[in-house]
Amino acid sequence: MVKRKLLFLGFALLGIGGFIYYKQAKASNNRITNFIPDNTLVLLETNEISTKKNLVIPRIPLIANAFSEYQILKSIGLSQKDLELLILKKTLYSALLSEGKDQLSFVNYLPLTSDDQDFKDRLDELNHNNTGKRVIPHTTKGFKVLEVIDEKAKPIFAYLIENGYLIFSKSSIALEESILHSENNWIKTLKLHNFNAQSDTIFTRTHINQTAVDIFLKAISVPNSVNFSSIFPKSLDWLNPTSKSIEAVSPNTSSTLFEGQKSLTVQSFNMIPNICSYALFMSFSNREKLTNQLIKNLEKNEKINTIRERVSNKFDVEFDDVYNKINQEISLCSFDNSGQNLQNKILIIKQKGLSNPLKIISSKVAQESKNDVFNVQYGGFSITDLGIREFPMMLFGEIYAGFEECYFTEYKDYIIMASSLRTMQDYLVLVSKGEVWSNSTKINKILSYCLPANLTLIAENAQALKSLQKLLNNQWSEKINSNEKALSGIQAEILQSNSTESRLILVKNSEVVKSKPKNFDKWIKLKGIAVESISKPMYLTNPKNKNPQILVQSADFQLNLFENGKRIWNHPLNGTLVGPLKRIKYAKGASQQLIGVTKSKIFVLTRKDKGFGVLESKPLKGLKLENFNVFENETDENITLVSENGQSYQFNQEKNALTSLKTNPFPGQSLTPMPTIIHKGTEYVVILKKTGKLYLQSAEGKIAPNFPVSIPGTFVSIPLLEGDNSVFIRIISEQGDLYKISLEGKILEKRQLFRPTSEAKFSMAIDENGTDWVLMRTNGKEVVVLDKYQKELLTIKDLNYGKKVLGYYNLGVAGKYFSVHNGFESYRFFNENGEGIGQISIDSKFKPILSYSDSYKKIIMNITSPSHLETWSVKIR
Repeated sequence: MVKRKLLFLGFALLGIGGFIYYKQAKASNNRITNFIPDNTLVLLETNEISTKKNLVIPRIPLIANAFSEYQILKSIGLSQKDLELLILKKTLYSALLSEGKDQLSFVNYLPLTSDDQDFKDRLDELNHNNTGKRVIPHTTKGFKVLEVIDEKAKPIFAYLIENGYLIFSKSSIALEESILHSENNWIKTLKLHNFNAQSDTIFTRTHINQTAVDIFLKAISVPNSVNFSSIFPKSLDWLNPTSKSIEAVSPNTSSTLFEGQKSLTVQSFNMIPNICSYALFMSFSNREKLTNQLIKNLEKNEKINTIRERVSNKFDVEFDDVYNKINQEISLCSFDNSGQNLQNKILIIKQKGLSNPLKIISSKVAQESKNDVFNVQYGGFSITDLGIREFPMMLFGEIYAGFEECYFTEYKDYIIMASSLRTMQDYLVLVSKGEVWSNSTKINKILSYCLPANLTLIAENAQALKSLQKLLNNQWSEKINSNEKALSGIQAEILQSNSTESRLILVKNSEVVKSKPKNFDKWIKLKGIAVESISKPMYLTNPKNKNPQILVQSADFQLNLFENGKRIWNHPLNGTLVGPLKRIKYAKGASQQLIGVTKSKIFVLTRKDKGFGVLESKPLKGLKLENFNVFENETDENITLVSENGQSYQFNQEKNALTSLKTNPFPGQSLTPMPTIIHKGTEYVVILKKTGKLYLQSAEGKIAPNFPVSIPGTFVSIPLLEGDNSVFIRIISEQGDLYKISLEGKILEKRQLFRPTSEAKFSMAIDENGTDWVLMRTNGKEVVVLDKYQKELLTIKDLNYGKKVLGYYNLGVAGKYFSVHNGFESYRFFNENGEGIGQISIDSKFKPILSYSDSYKKIIMNITSPSHLETWSVKIR
């Protein structure tokens, strides 16, 4: 029973909870309204629960569970046939109530007629029993309540008979609640259709009590969680299902938001990451009508009105300037990529010129606080801090809350807003790599159920349940976890609405794996490209057709571009690339730009219809850029690169001139790659020497105030930038001293990690996106992985002695994976439980690249062998 109730709870919290229902009552049904209290979460009404060939009830977990409520009547001696005759062609009710914060229980309502005298007699017999099954009577608020107990005095169910109804529950507490609660207003606002008791018309309807659901969810959720019950219709009529889905409909009689709007097809599925737990799309044909209606709705919300007025007065914000730049679609998505109890929110706005009003707002906020606008370059994108928290909620309502911070950037013809800098960075990486709904075979099957609409809410259940656990208190989170298998029968939930109708579709999960497939947990070689690589391959996505591509330099110094295993473009270089190719973004309108360096030249690659256009610098003697980074925050035609020793070089694209800047190189070995950060309007590269000297150096070679910082110890891990508005530097010494250092050069925190022996050494492993990290402790034989909160995650034993380098892969919905590298070319892979995957070690010239194929439930690995670029896979589910 608990399993079924949990599915309702999960759907309600994510905005999927509207498949539960209540009925609108006629006079004959008003007899029970005084026993359906206002804290009822859901009321189910149906006359099909006894229909043997019914195809609806078993498909909806909560309703299927309601049938088991009536099965309890067999405990007093009814056969299955007796029970079916008792409930045949009757309108039955089941009200879902909360017992405090810990439990949900049903109270059920069964109409009794003169034909049910035998059943009444059975109940009456229990009143005369002194042994065996019997009843214990008591009076509550003037009503006689009888509790049925078994031979061992264990409660079975409690009931009372009132106004021709048997009102009963497996929980005597829930039954008492239905009697004691003095408010019964919600039920009286609803009217039932007048169904003839002997009619052959079959119906199942669910109604949700939005107020009660909101109160209950707030009680069991972490603070500031958002639920979507307000956008669900109050009632849903369930239709005959197909083999793969079940659908409910409701006339849209209360909402006026989409009056005068044409139903449209969602356009931004290509902007939603595969790790998304839910996405809400609002599509409209008439912007002015929509924004006028939005403003009317917001005026009714005192909380939002107060915030809007305060922001408007303090920063001179013109909300109309923002509304006027919105075009056709607003999308909200949430995904989980952290170990914290939070929702990572992304708002995607189809726009025409919205970037300028947002930049003006950001500038006004910065001026008010006498600070510079916080802006950082990331993978060719310029990310700006708006400076106003909960800005999306001020525009569109409380469903769009959860933006404790608000960063924005421009992506094609969309404005992207994120609830944190890290969330924005993760999002841009995923979308740039094409790991989005429109490219997922599994998700496309779900999306095929969508019709043109004005509002579309989609939750993919596997990811939604993981996110749900983060939002509930520990007790309910554990209930979700322990009942995951039971909850996975539904693959996705889709709610769609327009000005006239709402529809809810539950998509059956057809991919439940009952046994391990063939070749489970074995590395299988899929394909290979015959090329002897002398540089680290770069894995790209063709911006036009979204096909994966590989850019790599071969032994003849040619730069080669492969697609579908075939070389489609090549270009000769004057020598070996001395560092990895890097993404940049300088040319306006360029869909993809890269930069590479040889011992004497710089090459800038700009994506063309076929391959790349190559801009090659004049040679420069003494060029030392074996490990380099690029300053991206430049507005002129110059590209500045900095070497690991602090030497800077500038390339002017117009003059094709490469020059060495007058900087002071640092002695000693630096750790690479080196991150960059914008601080007080200046972009710096973060350089950490192995000896513990930490620098912040600008493109001109100037060192930031209060730097360098000298930190005792030996360092082998690159520095990590962490935080959002207040960015700081995180480093760890081999001895286990974990530091947090501000951009003002102050040591904010030093923490000595547990070091069981003097041989134990520590390092940091950062994921491929550069935003998540873990720690490693090793004695040369055993590896212990710790999370960023210094909690031990897993231990890998039985390794050979020698060098240990930890690799970390956060694959989102597929989980977290780790590689242990022996310092040569051998890699072994492990899951987050410390279990080896793939069964064999893998040899690769460069660090393997891992990704996840959602369609095939496989991890895909790209490696570099001596003569081939190879793709392997391992089945994990």
